[in-house]
Amino acid sequence: MNSLYPVIAEQLALPLGKEFKLKPKRGGVYPAQYRFIADDLEYRPSQCCHWSSIGNQSMQMRIFLALLRGGVEVIKEQ
Repeated sequence: MNSLYPVIAEQLALPLGKEFKLKPKRGGVYPAQYRFIADDLEYRPSQCCHWSSIGNQSMQMRIFLALLRGGVEVIKEQ
């Protein structure tokens, strides 16, 4: 089965492995960083932490739905 993570990353104009943050339409940027890899969506709460898989499907769905609805925007890391 093919992974959809590369397709989602491409739709968001994010190369695989590129770090990004999420910013709600109202409020400041969330501190956590995210990145798509070939077969997963990873995050880390802050710069000092290691990358972890978002294994919780409900958390992934909330992120994807917020992106689809336009409730958050992607802030690409430099």
